[in-house]
Amino acid sequence: MLQSGKAPSGSELDSFAPESPFRRALEECVRSKSRIGADRLLDLASYRFCEDPSEELARHGASAPARVREEALRAIAKIRDHDVAEYLGKEVLLDRGHTSAGKRVAAAAALGLIKDPTQILALYSATTDPAPEVRAAAIAAAASTGDVRTSLMSRWLADGEGDIRLRALDVAFEILTRKKDAPSREEFLAPVRLRLEDDDWRVRDRAIDLLEEFPARESIPPLIGLLVSEQARLVRHEGRKRVLERAGDALLKITSVEIPARDPVRWQKWWEANQRTFQIGDHAAGRPRTLAESNYFTIAIKSDRLVFVIDVSGSMSQPYGAPPNPGTKAGPGATSPPSGRSSSG
Repeated sequence: MLQSGKAPSGSELDSFAPESPFRRALEECVRSKSRIGADRLLDLASYRFCEDPSEELARHGASAPARVREEALRAIAKIRDHDVAEYLGKEVLLDRGHTSAGKRVAAAAALGLIKDPTQILALYSATTDPAPEVRAAAIAAAASTGDVRTSLMSRWLADGEGDIRLRALDVAFEILTRKKDAPSREEFLAPVRLRLEDDDWRVRDRAIDLLEEFPARESIPPLIGLLVSEQARLVRHEGRKRVLERAGDALLKITSVEIPARDPVRWQKWWEANQRTFQIGDHAAGRPRTLAESNYFTIAIKSDRLVFVIDVSGSMSQPYGAPPNPGTKAGPGATSPPSGRSSSG
């Protein structure tokens, strides 16, 4: 049996097969329907958790720890016990002084799967956790567990971490797709518009996506204002052409007026002449799509630039995981690889 507070051994994690020791241990914890079982699963759900986002991203999908955490979270969700949900919320998620960030992330994610409405306040409170990764997990879990108030969304969108603001915009998108009437959408669109002047260009870009997908006449003036401010940022080498062009695309979809994004003065004059009579037409009332995300061979791209690094050192001639070849050494003086083996990285 897996011991709480102890890292799983190699024999327990060497297989995810149905009859493996790992699977049997998960099922035993689920059958216990106890806090002890949940705590053991939490240890697995935070197994080898890394607080460095880039390293964690590299591990995810490329090594066993990510799979271990995923399977453990699914197991916790199967318990479906109110006492266990209360334990996750009050004694793990909110006990910041005695639990690790990794374990609090796991608790938030588990509550998002369990969807126990009695723990919604614990999730709301966790969105102020000092660890950004915990805040992100709690925001996602809270949005899937209960209704999100506008005041909470406004606070999440004003978080000090750009990645958290991006997560909050994703949650806002999900909420907006469920809102069918313009007034109820407007209360969530208003705080989204404030992100058009965010310091993080990724947040500005994502906010434009939402305003384009949920057209409203109230979005036109701030989008025109973004054309002005983004051009000023470009002059200071702080802006992004992508943001400028996306703002122009959004204005075109909302208004059906073709004015270049680089001519905000014309946009301002057009709005001054038409703001009293302009109405959102059928062209702007299309069904919302999922947020588009650029990718390169399935790898999500969060920037408008790519850098390619080609490693041609001698060590690259070795198959991954193979012992070093005595005849191959890295660096400028590397020897040629044995015949029949490519030297390209």
